[in-house]
Amino acid sequence: MLRRKLIKGIGKAIFNLHIHHCSDRVTSVVGTTARVGRNGERGVVREQTVTSGPWTRLGRHGRGARDPGHRTRARLLALGFSILTLSFAPAAGETADTVVPAASDPASAPAANGNGTAHAQNSDPLEGINRAIFALDMDLDDALFKPSAYVYRWVVPKPGRKGIRNILNNLDSPVIFANDILQGEWSRAGTTTARFGLNSTLGLLGLFDVAKAIGLPRHDEDFGQTLAADGDVGAGPYLVLPILGPTNFRDLTGKVIDLAFDPLTWMGGSNAQTFAISRFVLDAISEREANIETFDEIERTSIDLYSQVRSIYNQHRNAQIKNGRDSTKDLPDLSNLDLE
Repeated sequence: MLRRKLIKGIGKAIFNLHIHHCSDRVTSVVGTTARVGRNGERGVVREQTVTSGPWTRLGRHGRGARDPGHRTRARLLALGFSILTLSFAPAAGETADTVVPAASDPASAPAANGNGTAHAQNSDPLEGINRAIFALDMDLDDALFKPSAYVYRWVVPKPGRKGIRNILNNLDSPVIFANDILQGEWSRAGTTTARFGLNSTLGLLGLFDVAKAIGLPRHDEDFGQTLAADGDVGAGPYLVLPILGPTNFRDLTGKVIDLAFDPLTWMGGSNAQTFAISRFVLDAISEREANIETFDEIERTSIDLYSQVRSIYNQHRNAQIKNGRDSTKDLPDLSNLDLE
């Protein structure tokens, strides 16, 4: 009960006040598309096995800072909350655009949201704005992130890149632990605690993933997943942010709250700003390098890359919310089925 009140108080007060102003335009992808250009051309639907992964959230840990000391932390949190108070609504006269997914393509069908109800997977009433920001992000990727990822791969050997990734993952442990507790996932919270303790000591501050070697695998949690797992907060409209990439109203709220959960947000000293920016940049480049080939293949085979990324992001987040488990809440009631 305490957990539910806490989540509702933090999430719904910030998030749901403006969600009812938005009218969802449901767009489901028919099959899986293939890309020719970035201007939204559509062509013949082609089948493709979609693999979701962390590349869909390139540069997701936006914990950088611009000002040192307490002003930095206050401005970061204030900026996040200010963004969330904006009300977005489609232009007057805009009508719903629904494409019924092919029955043979379950990957493009509407997925269940965090509370188990059927939810349109590609709710995107801000598509025009999102596409413009997505094009900007792709230009930045071509000009900056992708070349930096290649340089990073060339300069740092594979064992070194793996160690850096392990350190960055270890730094996320306090946020993961907090959300494990809020979701009532006591076993996973224990795993997170054990992993952090072992990797921070025997693993030399996370350089080596000792915990994984003894059977304690890593998992991701964030406050966006916590809001969904509680069962009362829907995803809201799909959003694309400059540099940070795809998200939605619920997950954007989660990113702001996760800043407060992260002890490093409150780190003082003259080097706090340098550390925060370095962590953000290194995390983005590390993830981009790990997914160079994956993203190149998706980009090469997609007619409408924007729709493809949107679809993969939604599938990936739904899988994270369920912690890899299939939901049984939407199955029909078979208790009265007569088999005689």
